[in-house]
Amino acid sequence: MRKQLFVSFLAVIFLGCGTSNTTTHRSSRYVITVDDIAGTSATNGLELIQQLRPEWLLQSERRGVKSISVENATEPVVYVNESRYGDVASLRTLSINNIREIKYMKAREATTRFGTGHTGGAILVKLR
Repeated sequence: MRKQLFVSFLAVIFLGCGTSNTTTHRSSRYVITVDDIAGTSATNGLELIQQLRPEWLLQSERRGVKSISVENATEPVVYVNESRYGDVASLRTLSINNIREIKYMKAREATTRFGTGHTGGAILVKLR
């Protein structure tokens, strides 16, 4: 009897922890996907971020990071297909029709990956 109860208990646990077949999509707060892009009126990368994840553009200001040596040092650095592309304003040149995904990388992670000069983090764009 105890064994049957234990086996039943395990079955409930494993079935309850299984993956779901539902297709409900919930984007990460650090990623903008093609599905997210389709639901906007944005025409370029900057408008897209301003509409969907404006906090990416304000991250460092909220933390109180200030720089007296480099203007806009707290602004995220933009990378397109793994190559440094420019500052946030450069996102205006990217049509949303060409964007597959955009990710935000926090300052610490961006500095570890790309080196110094990323106090505002990094915005990584993957083109189609």
